[in-house]
Amino acid sequence: MEYKEGQLIIYKKGDKFEVGKIKTLRDTGASVYYHSGETSAVTSYRNMYPIENDYCILKTILGGV
Repeated sequence: MEYKEGQLIIYKKGDKFEVGKIKTLRDTGASVYYHSGETSAVTSYRNMYPIENDYCILKTILGGV
């Protein structure tokens, strides 16, 4: 799958899921915002899933933006 900076994703964490926003792309994963602060977490691409209709989400506070 191809990802891009600023894209919203779903992160599968065991049997739970979190919404995140990609800050930067890396070789094996992406730095992803999961809250309104400026700290991101490196997340493996194998646990990330794109949100196909993210265009419907007009604004988030993920990453403090």
